[in-house]
Amino acid sequence: MRLIFCLLVSLLSTSASAQSFLDVTTVPYPDRFDFLIGEWQYETSAASGSASYTKSEASGVVTEHIDGIVGSQAFVGLSMFVFNDEESETIKQDWFDSLGNHLSNTVTFGTYDQSDVPVPIAEFTHQGNRFRHIWFEITEDRFMTDLLMENDSGTFVVVRHMPYVRM
Repeated sequence: MRLIFCLLVSLLSTSASAQSFLDVTTVPYPDRFDFLIGEWQYETSAASGSASYTKSEASGVVTEHIDGIVGSQAFVGLSMFVFNDEESETIKQDWFDSLGNHLSNTVTFGTYDQSDVPVPIAEFTHQGNRFRHIWFEITEDRFMTDLLMENDSGTFVVVRHMPYVRM
């Protein structure tokens, strides 16, 4: 039984590491968040729900709508990704949620988690703490997000890991 389990873990690890992830920087600048367009589900031990992303063809703005449960509390979040500076390739995101939060993020592109594939990285400050929100391991059918918070020594540590699967 132990041998079968070890073989299964090895197989899953090999297929995950052989997976080819989308390099969003190869997509024209205004289309870099098109991988989000559509309906998604997410679930962790602390939260679950759905996410819907649409894009205005006229303006290129991507709108996000999150509907779910955090702990035992209903949660709704809305945001807009605005492609505002093609030269620096930055994107602005404004987030509002039912917990009363309003966050303004600047999204740039860099590498994360020992991968050479550039990914979107949003940076923001909330209640005196610095955060990074990172989208990674992006494919047609899934992507991951990590929310990292800077600790007292200046190191960013993961405080939330969230897998998304296309519905």
